[in-house]
Amino acid sequence: MNAIALIASQTWHDHPVDLLLSLLAQSLTGLLLGAGIQRLRELNQSLQKELARNHRLAERLLETEESVRRDVARELHDDIGQTITAIRTQAGIVQRLAADNGGVKQSGKLIEQLSLGVYDAVRRLLGRLRPRQLDDLTLAQAIRSLLREMELESRGIVSHLDWRIDETALSESQRVTLFRVCQEGLNNIVKHANASAVTLQGWQQDERLMLVIEDDGSGLPPGSHQQGFGLTGMRERVSALGGTLTISCTHGTRVSVSLPQRYV
Repeated sequence: MNAIALIASQTWHDHPVDLLLSLLAQSLTGLLLGAGIQRLRELNQSLQKELARNHRLAERLLETEESVRRDVARELHDDIGQTITAIRTQAGIVQRLAADNGGVKQSGKLIEQLSLGVYDAVRRLLGRLRPRQLDDLTLAQAIRSLLREMELESRGIVSHLDWRIDETALSESQRVTLFRVCQEGLNNIVKHANASAVTLQGWQQDERLMLVIEDDGSGLPPGSHQQGFGLTGMRERVSALGGTLTISCTHGTRVSVSLPQRYV
């Protein structure tokens, strides 16, 4: 030990400047590393706050969009509904007044039938613009109503719904987004999947909202799960709320959504 101390003492006396420079360099390195780590921590916190702010803005934009959709759908429904009712009334009058004129009577009947067809088409389009279920029902009830309206059984598709998401845990944007993903996913299954069964599950897990739509069909056409078929719009909605949407087509098609329950 005495020998080691002696060598250290000799080294200190022989190279005092080098030792001081070494200690100074180590001290400066430590200070710079500490300052760098602190700066990174501050930047990370700032980034998290900015991301949260952006997501809150995106959520407000979604809410505004849905409000506009709701108002437009209501006005179109009222205006077009009144117009079609008037057309049907006039067509009925024509049929009665032209009871002895087969051609005119037939034309009046055709006008009435066409007006009903226009009304049904408009109602379907308005349902896409702003599903009326969202204004009158809970989310679980709205999804059940959607399944009934799509008449899956008449298309040979057996459906199963397992919904365990607490409605009170959802913001309006989350509620609308989950419904629209269900709507678009089921539409794709009906149009493209050639499926015989579909399962729709919703649950909460570790402060996240989980949604899975799965079918046993042929899957989406190659490459279409990246874009098209309404999937881009679904991804954008989910991403705006800080969530993720993934699609796999190994055995049928599986659409999986994960949303933060609350983005703070």
